[in-house]
Amino acid sequence: MNQQPLPELLRPEQVAKVLGCSKPFIYALAKRGELPCVVMGRAVRFDPSDVAAFIAERRGVRHHAGAAG
Repeated sequence: MNQQPLPELLRPEQVAKVLGCSKPFIYALAKRGELPCVVMGRAVRFDPSDVAAFIAERRGVRHHAGAAG
């Protein structure tokens, strides 16, 4: 049986650094279900492939307050 090695999970502060945002914002994304996470007791971790998918899904999407259209 050939199993893939498990990915090293990322901590919220690592994801925040990658995305260039705050750690509380990462927790909010996870709580809303926008960024999948793994919860182990009080620890929250993120699969790098989920973070990459999150970025890919939002690539090129622009949200501007008050923008027309």
